[in-house]
Amino acid sequence: MLKLKEKYKGENFKMTQKLKTGLKTINILFEGHQKGKQEITPNELNQEAWNKLQEAKRENLIVEGLLIALESHRVDEGTNDKAVFGVVEFEGLRGYIPLDDFPAVNRDHLGSYVGTPVSFKVLSADQQEDSFFVGSRKQALEHMQDYFDKVAEKDAVVKAIVNKVDNNQIRVNVGGYELKLPISDLGFGWISDINDLVSTGDVIDVMVLDKGKKRETPTVSRKAVLKNPFPECLDRYQKGSDYLGTVTGFVDSGVFVNLEQGVDTLADTEYVEDIGIGDKIIVRINNVKKLKNVKKDTPLDQQYQIKSGVVRKV
Repeated sequence: MLKLKEKYKGENFKMTQKLKTGLKTINILFEGHQKGKQEITPNELNQEAWNKLQEAKRENLIVEGLLIALESHRVDEGTNDKAVFGVVEFEGLRGYIPLDDFPAVNRDHLGSYVGTPVSFKVLSADQQEDSFFVGSRKQALEHMQDYFDKVAEKDAVVKAIVNKVDNNQIRVNVGGYELKLPISDLGFGWISDINDLVSTGDVIDVMVLDKGKKRETPTVSRKAVLKNPFPECLDRYQKGSDYLGTVTGFVDSGVFVNLEQGVDTLADTEYVEDIGIGDKIIVRINNVKKLKNVKKDTPLDQQYQIKSGVVRKV
């Protein structure tokens, strides 16, 4: 059982853990060894990881690890009260980050972060006394945020890393700020599967719409850096011609068909029994028109309509 001997108080937070040792090493014969190739033992790899953590603590550097679990531990030996910690793996070493360092309201919410990379600053990495390290994600994010607030400008394009992909939104980190972008901001037209556009770990460009005040979450947009296919795409579709598309949805009057990224058409059909989402079909363009009475600030891709009819299933 892991025992925490001091209550968490910033850098004074420490933990101790008892480990069982006594493994025996013996020499054996094996083939494939390259003469002169130096063996790197687990202990050497372990020591290298400790050295990196200790250097990061000395130099006030940001380190990145993988959140692999959630655990509850006592932070004061005088009580039975337990606190929730995120367990972080760094090059084979285990570390602990308190729940309060995450934008999570409870343990279940924090569980959604398991399996994602997390940045942290090292509060404690005493190899002799402890068999683990203690990190602060809050300090790392504040470091990133201070730099973002200093250099970011309105309408500037910056990098964002995708931390999590949900069904209708993604969670990204922009300069230490955690933001959610809805599926509608990831591209033009109908998006049937968000996973076709982004994956966890992707680095994407976003535009800063409002940087906010110091330590205030900024407003950013993925769509603002993408090229709107309208109205240029209209020259690629002729009335009376047939085009290949992919079925993305159904309505009473027909099916929605994606012709290219950001360009969709509503195709009339009387029979949809043998057509499913994802099927390839041929549609014939019946009409391409600009909608009337649209507001000035309406996006270009919402100002036009392409109507067609289903010819056949491929």
